[in-house]
Amino acid sequence: VRDFHGEPIHDDTFLLLLNAHHEPLKFVLPGQEDVRWELIVDTRLEDGFLETPKILAAADEHEMEARSFCMLRLSVGEQAHARSDSWKRREEKLAAQKKVPRGKKPAK
Repeated sequence: VRDFHGEPIHDDTFLLLLNAHHEPLKFVLPGQEDVRWELIVDTRLEDGFLETPKILAAADEHEMEARSFCMLRLSVGEQAHARSDSWKRREEKLAAQKKVPRGKKPAK
C-alpha cells in the first residue's frame, strides 16, 4: 500500500484475540523464538487499556476470560516471523512425528 506521494505506508503488526466462549480459554501466541508481543488492550480490565503494556513471548499461553478481547502489538521480531506458527508447537509436532513408527500416521 502506498500514500499519495507513492511512498510505502508502514504500520504496526497487531494480533487480535477474541474469546466468544462462556468459559476462559488459553491461546498460544504465534511466532518464532525471536518474537515478542505487547499486550495493549484487554477487556477484562475496566477501561480495557493497560497503563503499562505487558510483554509476552511467542509460544506463551495467554489465558483470556470468557467473552473477552485482547489486542497485542508486535514489539520485537519481524512480521514474517510473527506470522508463523508457534515455534514451540512446531517443535512438539516434529518430536511427535519422530516417535511414530514407519508406515503409521501421526495423531493430530
